[in-house]
Amino acid sequence: MPTIATEALVQVTVLVGDVVNVRRGPGVRYAVMARLRQRQSALVIGRTADTTWLQVRIGSAVDWVATRIVRVGRDLPAVPVAQP
Repeated sequence: MPTIATEALVQVTVLVGDVVNVRRGPGVRYAVMARLRQRQSALVIGRTADTTWLQVRIGSAVDWVATRIVRVGRDLPAVPVAQP
């Protein structure tokens, strides 16, 4: 589990449609666990090695969002690579 110092607040900005799907793993083949609407945020706790997916904490749940459909509040290289 990453330390608080490596976490970054991600402000979700929907670039396609009304909502962002939050998935069980880093890919569209994983189940949708939740949805975030515009102006909602989630805490980033990890990323894939290629930074195409972000591991986020929403309440007590830890799931994934695609980087291309959210706006990130800080530089991603500082976020640790997470294992799906």
